[in-house]
Amino acid sequence: MNTLSPGRQVCVTTGTGHLGLVTVKAFSPEDSPSTYLTLDLTVWRNGAPSASTG
Repeated sequence: MNTLSPGRQVCVTTGTGHLGLVTVKAFSPEDSPSTYLTLDLTVWRNGAPSASTG
């Protein structure tokens, strides 16, 4: 968690050819009774060659 900050983006891929962009939006406030992380996820289905065709 020390390396994450709002605005940080991480790309992810699957073996079936889907791509995702995960963007950190916010963390729970320090005085919140719960600990949470808010993310935005954009997915491109079949955006890359799959492992079986690649």
